[in-house]
Amino acid sequence: MLDRCGNPRNKHYRNYGGRGIKVLWPNFEAFFSDMGHPPHGTWIEREDNDGHYAPGNCSWITPSENHLNKRTSRIWTVNGTEYRRAADAAIVLGVHPSIIVRGCNGYTRGNKTYEPRDGWSSRPKYGAA
Repeated sequence: MLDRCGNPRNKHYRNYGGRGIKVLWPNFEAFFSDMGHPPHGTWIEREDNDGHYAPGNCSWITPSENHLNKRTSRIWTVNGTEYRRAADAAIVLGVHPSIIVRGCNGYTRGNKTYEPRDGWSSRPKYGAA
């Protein structure tokens, strides 16, 4: 956390410190007092992906939960219901995830273009498209 926010030589710096993300705890003791011991198998997450590592913006989550919080993550909406993953919508509807992706985004097959289904869409979870 400290290295990727404060060390320009860190390979992840451009996605953290390079974007202005900072660690706002003044020292380890303040961090530990706020966050406590991490539960087994968890790591730190920023609730607001564009916010700082700071009290009130961090929690402990599992790697699989963290995977859903990338800047490339999308929200999938099918008939008014939002899903965090296309696979979640596919399970509920009993179809393959590719059906959700094509139904929400539209697709092209050969020289024919198919528009998204009415009431189906996807949008970025964070920021612009």
